[in-house]
Amino acid sequence: MLGVKLAWPLHAYLNVRPTLFYGLINLLGRNKGGTIDKNTALVIAAAAGCGNTYALDAVKLGHSDLHFGSHQHIPVQVMQAKKCSVPCLVLIRHPMDSISSVVSRGGYTFSPEGLEWVLKDYSYFYNSIMDLQDSFVPASFQEVITDYVAVIRRLNERFGTNFSAPENDSKEAKQIVQKNKWKGTNRYHTLEDIQAALHSKELEPYRLKAEETYRSFCAATGLATTKDAPRPPVALASYHNSQPSS
Repeated sequence: MLGVKLAWPLHAYLNVRPTLFYGLINLLGRNKGGTIDKNTALVIAAAAGCGNTYALDAVKLGHSDLHFGSHQHIPVQVMQAKKCSVPCLVLIRHPMDSISSVVSRGGYTFSPEGLEWVLKDYSYFYNSIMDLQDSFVPASFQEVITDYVAVIRRLNERFGTNFSAPENDSKEAKQIVQKNKWKGTNRYHTLEDIQAALHSKELEPYRLKAEETYRSFCAATGLATTKDAPRPPVALASYHNSQPSS
């Protein structure tokens, strides 16, 4: 695997150029997030670990026949949505919470280099779309998990759409949460270990930039800044033994 210093410039270059990016991944057969074009009903975009899966699954309950774009976690998705006049929902979560969540589930390598990458990815995503506010509706992770119906209402008012989602305390919503829930026994690393690593001196510049990006994006889009409620610590001897090989 190429190091951050070698791979990052190419990653950053491609992820803000819709025509080049989608042309390349279609050619390589790697468009797992789905093509975004005028037939796409909705794009749900976010950095990794911001509630993308719940947000998508909840909307798809009542609209399974529609095509959605999601789970690429790159700014080019939002840019392509604007280019094709597709409604777009952008989610955000405090970087310490989103990064801890996704790394604990094996989404990124738990190493100084892996954490540097995900911190830079977070900042790059939101800074790249900051000036595209006229083309998306913003929502915080907390809004998605507590009152997603209100988020969808804002989306419908902004784009003249008629999407729906179940109430967060409904049976349907709880089934979505349960289906996607990563219990402590399935996590590869503790949230506490990851957050401690993120606060290391080596990663401090990237962490501070991610936190500043979070505050700036929330201020620019009118969202409240929040952090996840504390969770009981979970320690498992099987974490490192069960981690998949990279």
